[in-house]
Amino acid sequence: MKMKLKFLAILLCLFVSMIIAPKGTYALSSSNIQSARFAGEDQYQTSSAIAKAGWTSSYYAIVASGVNFPDALCAAPLAAKYDAPILLNSTNHLEDATKEELLNLNVKSVIMIGGTGILSAGVEQDIEALGINVWRIAGQDRYETSLDVAQVLGESTEAVIASGDDFQDVLSAAPIAAQKRMPIILTPSTELETNIKDYIEKSVTKTYVLGDETYVSDSIFNQLPAPQRLSSSDHYNTNIEILKAFANDLNLNTCYVATGESYPDALSGSVLASLTKSPVILVKEPLNEETNSYFTENANNIKKVIALGGTAVVSDNLLSTITACSGSNTDNNTNTNTNTNTNTNTNTNTNTNTNTNTNTNTNTNTNTNTGNANSNSGSANTGADNNGVLGSPTHVLINSPDTNEIDLSWDSINNAVSYNVYRTTADSGVYKLIASVNYPYYIDDNAFSGVTYYYKVQAANTTGTGPYSSVAYATALLDKNVFSPPTNLVAITQSNSQILLSWIGVPNAMYYNIYRATSYGGTYNKLTSVTVSNYTDSSATAGTMYYYKVQAVCDKGPSTFSNIVYGVTK
Repeated sequence: MKMKLKFLAILLCLFVSMIIAPKGTYALSSSNIQSARFAGEDQYQTSSAIAKAGWTSSYYAIVASGVNFPDALCAAPLAAKYDAPILLNSTNHLEDATKEELLNLNVKSVIMIGGTGILSAGVEQDIEALGINVWRIAGQDRYETSLDVAQVLGESTEAVIASGDDFQDVLSAAPIAAQKRMPIILTPSTELETNIKDYIEKSVTKTYVLGDETYVSDSIFNQLPAPQRLSSSDHYNTNIEILKAFANDLNLNTCYVATGESYPDALSGSVLASLTKSPVILVKEPLNEETNSYFTENANNIKKVIALGGTAVVSDNLLSTITACSGSNTDNNTNTNTNTNTNTNTNTNTNTNTNTNTNTNTNTNTNTNTGNANSNSGSANTGADNNGVLGSPTHVLINSPDTNEIDLSWDSINNAVSYNVYRTTADSGVYKLIASVNYPYYIDDNAFSGVTYYYKVQAANTTGTGPYSSVAYATALLDKNVFSPPTNLVAITQSNSQILLSWIGVPNAMYYNIYRATSYGGTYNKLTSVTVSNYTDSSATAGTMYYYKVQAVCDKGPSTFSNIVYGVTK
């Protein structure tokens, strides 16, 4: 009788999907696909909802424009480097949703992407008024800004090269670039600028070129090291080509979908997707053929689809089409709770899960599955049979040397094939998987000065994972010279339009940012970045007093500012 009912339910589901699916779209064949939505009333609330889904606290946050895409596009790898969410903001004032999330996450340092024409000095002052340090990365244009971000990321053997005139292709690659810490370098379509070429020649040995020759010309392509062009007939098909090219770097267990008609939601979700090696799939209604085929071909690997943005950009109908026939496991509500189902036995269990969404609505889902053992994200799942029981790693020890590393070690576990290492920056925060290793130790070389990190370790083998270890924590230290500011800054008037600046250089500095204001307590705007310890400001106006300060930048971020000096043109 139960088999007949199950068979009838499947037939009914197939019939319904045929009725509701728009012309040209097809439902996934899997019956275990869940769905969720991270959304707000606008792009700022949506970016806040996405941040809530991935972080309970964060030392850093990236603030990028929610209305102007060029400078914002390169933010994802930087956000991944600093384990930071991307929050969007308007041009002239700090949005309420962004302010609230900065406070909720207890952010200490904000990295703003773009100049004051994109995110005004008023936004910067609003953030500083919250007691948060602000560090702005901005070039003279979108191309220089992307290069500045690349320099902060540090040396990389791979880079993404894309047009600065369109956003879709970059959004397709952004989660992958974030995961692999690849810089996203924007270029004019026909000419490779000298500073970009110089950066690439330093360490890059492989480049991924997004879009056809109308976006990045063959002339540029032929100047790049080991270039691989990723392109198709339109942006949606290019999205799929990019995902296929990096198939070995992706985990399709969770897929994020976002509109390809605007950039904010996909950008906000890019770093969140990178945390689980998930793709961001650009969609429109109805689904185009290549996108539909990608979902269909990978249906057995996809367990959950999360829409980024409200129903105006990804409709419920479109989301239902993607996850049709998902049965009683489908959770079609906006929420930040993830339920993971692992088959571990042959008993029939009926599980009732209560999930509270970000809008404080409560959903009750009743799932009837065969052999279903449910565990909420963050809980341990033993997942081993009697012949391969895994224990909890013990004696997790941390050694924090006077470098940017935190070294962990623990006792070996019988039957373990690998170990999963999880980290957070708050004792009660959400732990994120940062590494899986085949030996009982790990070196975390992505730690930052003054930040306390909490770790726990979990053994794994082919039958599942064991319980977590006890929590161990340490505060990362850096050599004092790494973040020391430049010293002995002096300003010498040269003429009615030139002021010479010089300072004592900082060991390990990659370059220096030079800032200028017209009053001591005024707004300091970035003039330029240089790799030497002097600079001549040739843009001064005769008879004007200027104030200057300089900041050193190494591969782990910027220093505090130097002393402030002033100079008066003749």
